[in-house]
Order: sequence, then structure tokens, then C-alpha cells
Amino acid sequence: MSRFLETDSSKQQHALELKLADLYQELSEFESPERDEFLLLLRDRHARYLQGGLGELPSGFISLDASRPWICYWILHGLALLDQPSPRHLSADQIITFLSSCQHPDGGYGGGPGQIAHLAPTYAAISALLTLGGEVAYRSINRDKLWDFLCRMAIPPGQGGGFRMHEGGECDARSCYTALAVASNLCLDVPTLVAMSGVVDYLRRCQTYEGGLGGEPGNEAHGGYTFCGLAALIIAGCPQALDLPRLLHWASQRQGWAEGGFNGRTNKLVDGCYSFWQGGLFPLLQQIMDQQYQQVPARVDACCAAQTYTPTDPPPSWQQQQGQSADGLEVPDLPDLSRVKGPLQQAERDSKRLNAVCDSLAEAAVQLAAEHEQLQQQQAGKSAAAHDSQQIVDRAQAAQQVTMSLVHHG
Repeated sequence: MSRFLETDSSKQQHALELKLADLYQELSEFESPERDEFLLLLRDRHARYLQGGLGELPSGFISLDASRPWICYWILHGLALLDQPSPRHLSADQIITFLSSCQHPDGGYGGGPGQIAHLAPTYAAISALLTLGGEVAYRSINRDKLWDFLCRMAIPPGQGGGFRMHEGGECDARSCYTALAVASNLCLDVPTLVAMSGVVDYLRRCQTYEGGLGGEPGNEAHGGYTFCGLAALIIAGCPQALDLPRLLHWASQRQGWAEGGFNGRTNKLVDGCYSFWQGGLFPLLQQIMDQQYQQVPARVDACCAAQTYTPTDPPPSWQQQQGQSADGLEVPDLPDLSRVKGPLQQAERDSKRLNAVCDSLAEAAVQLAAEHEQLQQQQAGKSAAAHDSQQIVDRAQAAQQVTMSLVHHG
């Protein structure tokens, strides 16, 4: 009788482990430096692949028509992580123009031009623009209308709390994270959004008995939703609303013991995407634990017991910081951004600097080669002159010998 309940996933997992055993056996025959070669990141190939993805896409991408800002974000962010510049065939201004065409007149961004505003592509568009960097990118964002959009997506605590993805759309941990992340990145009033949406209590109710978070209260714990929920609570300033030790235990159990990586749910196979979602949990948890060691949180019990988020000592809102009244809510102006450089701008500047250095080295190498060739020619000339001189000496000595012979016989 088997100790474990067999499922399709467990059978697939067992087959995978048998396959991995052969691979590990082959790798064990290599020395450590040789094994390391298998782990090298092919940066240039990744960069070329990403740079080729911006611009006009083939018809096969029609299924991603509502995800076009995501394509921009994934590619630009990937290039920034690789410290590579944006493609030469497409300027930053062209990318900004396209993303601006996705901006809805009433605030937020759609998945493409003319589409409804949605929190997911809004997050992607804002992240892409921040990755590009520069005042043109920042000024293209209508922050006043975007603030209105975020407020419209907020669900009052009396109606369950959280954020809708779009007008009449679903509410889940993704929408909570994308809304608060956008507000935080654009220096909008996060505490006001948190209070008007009851998002802390909503996400607290998403945590399951396992320790992870489901997409909404009552759903199974899932890696992507868990990351979104924890990250949203950190932005909101109340991660202690969750049972953090149980969350840590659940996250650590998602590791693949044989193949490495992470799975997204209990009794599921490892998937590469969860290296981001589950792997991203641990730096966040480490940050929280470091803060807990440094100071004892005074508001943990009150925050976790509250049905809705009503902090006893909220951080000052942007209106309070600027001496404005919260009654007439105004979106604060951005600071001077003329000298701010985004990751891609920095990469392009570094690329130009390195290209200039390479050009200088190339010119120096050409100059050295020319000088070396000239020196060789001079040495060859000296050798030829020395050879001619030796021939003259030899002939003179021969003539002298002939003359002495004639004198002797005469």
C-alpha cells in the first residue's frame, strides 16, 4: 500500500526525477569549473532577442493585443537588467508615443490604443516609462487623471475592500498590488488609497491555512498572488497583518527538492515563472524580519485585529507634507526631473562611453600597427644596405687578392 496519494502531478514529478537522475550522473563526471560553464548567462543572445521584440510584431502575437504595454515593459526591463541599451531601430520617443496612445482620457492605461483602462497594463506602462526614464517619459503621464482612475477602482471597506482591475471588473491580490505600486512609484497619496479601499483587511483575508495567499478570500494559496499580496502590504506599511511565520514556512516548502526552482501551489510541478514570484518573497520577508529585530512594532496587534485599515499613526500624506488641505485633494507636482536618469538611459550613456573608449583603443592600435610596419621597413632597409656594403667589401677583397697574385707571378 502506497504511503502517498498518487495524482497526475505526483506521477509527472516522479518521471521528472528519474530523468534528472541521469542528467546529474552525467554532470558529476565533470570537474567543478567545467560544470560552471553550463550556468553562464548568454547575455548577448538575450539582449539581441529582447531588442528584436520591440516594434512591429508578426501576426502570431495577436493573442497579446491587450498586453502590448506589458511587452514594452518586459523588454525594456530585461534590457535594463542586462545593462544593455534599447534597440537602435526604435527611439525612446517612439516608445513613449506608443504608450501615450494607450493612455485613457479618463485616466489609466489600456492594453493597446483605444482599449479600456485596466490596472494591469497601467502598471506595465508606468513601469516601462520609469525604466526608460527622462523628463519626456515622466511628463507623458497624466497623474491627475491616473489618481482619479485609482480612486474609482478602490472598493469601499463596507463592500469588501480591495481594488477592481477595471470598471466592473474583478478584484484580487493583483489589482491591490498594481494599484498601490503605481501610486507609490508616482508619489501619489498611498495612505489615502489604503484607507479608502480597506486593502489591508482584504489581503489579510486572502491568506489561507497553508500560509500563502490566494487570489481572493477563500481561494487556494498561489505563488503569484502571494507575492502581490505581501508586496502590496509592504507598500501599505502593514505587512504584519499576515501570519508571517506561516507564510515563510509555506514559501520554503514550494522549493523543488530535486530539480530546484519553485512550484506555485502545493502538489504542483516546478515552473520557471515562480523563480520570480516565489523567489521574490524571500527578500521581502528578510526585510520585514530585519526591521522586526531592530524595533518591536507597536501597532502589530491593532493592525492585525482591525476589520479595516485605520492606522493609529499614519505616515503624513502628500497634502500634509505640502501644507495642503486633504478636503480638496490635489495631486502634487513632480520634482525637477531634468537630471534624472532611468536605467535604460544610464545603460545607453555607459554604452556610448564604452564605445568611445573602444574607438580610442582601435585608433591607437591602428597607429601602433602603422608605426610597427614603418619600423620594420626601416630595419629592412638597413639590412639591405648592410648586405650591399658587405658585397662591396667582399668584391674589393677578391680584387685585391687577384692583384696580389698577378704581382707575385709577374
